[in-house]
Amino acid sequence: MAPTVHRFYPNDQTEYDLCDLAQTPEAIFGRIRSVHGPPSQLYYGQVSRGGHNSTGLIQTDGACINNGKERPFPGAAFVYGPWTPTDAGSVEIQLGAEYATSNRAELKAVIDALAFRSWWTIFDRLVIATDSELVVRGCTELYDAWEKQGWRTRSARSEPVKNRDLWVELMRRIDFVGKMACEVAFWKIPREWNAKADALAKRAASAAAEAGPYGKRFHVLSLGMSVVASTYTDF
Repeated sequence: MAPTVHRFYPNDQTEYDLCDLAQTPEAIFGRIRSVHGPPSQLYYGQVSRGGHNSTGLIQTDGACINNGKERPFPGAAFVYGPWTPTDAGSVEIQLGAEYATSNRAELKAVIDALAFRSWWTIFDRLVIATDSELVVRGCTELYDAWEKQGWRTRSARSEPVKNRDLWVELMRRIDFVGKMACEVAFWKIPREWNAKADALAKRAASAAAEAGPYGKRFHVLSLGMSVVASTYTDF
């Protein structure tokens, strides 16, 4: 059974206003230090009054050069903190041909973000901010219906749900993080508020295109649910 996943609304507001700077990720989530990590490590997050509960923010995005065409080159990225001398605060990933659409790259970005660290040792809640309405709706509204309908859409054609493999993997990771006492919520933000993750994902896709179909790709390797290494691999 899939876990229940909620949307995150800043300041209890269900709509965002591009002119309201009080609703932006930078305004809501400041720079905080992990109580359990290195003292130099900074994250984007919130700490409740009294310091008993904390919420982390990760902004994700995916991109694909030649999306839907021949010779696609996808990339993904996520941003979890500011740059420091000991940690970049972000990850960009050159993806292989199996992620060669923008939607698959966006899903992969969230999957790798959740697997990147043992977030439950740092936060009580993790907010995934993305400009993809599909990613947010898929996790918070549509997943249960897809399962009940045998992974087919509700349209008159009743077509197979695209990217089923990644939806299942993503929900599995959300469930695992939740069982480790860290809730995962999703925040749909405007593209303008996701500029850094967007730029990094596009840069990763461009690097993949420059490397060519037989070049090297940068991958985040995971063992179980926690990332243990990053390396270059040839396809």
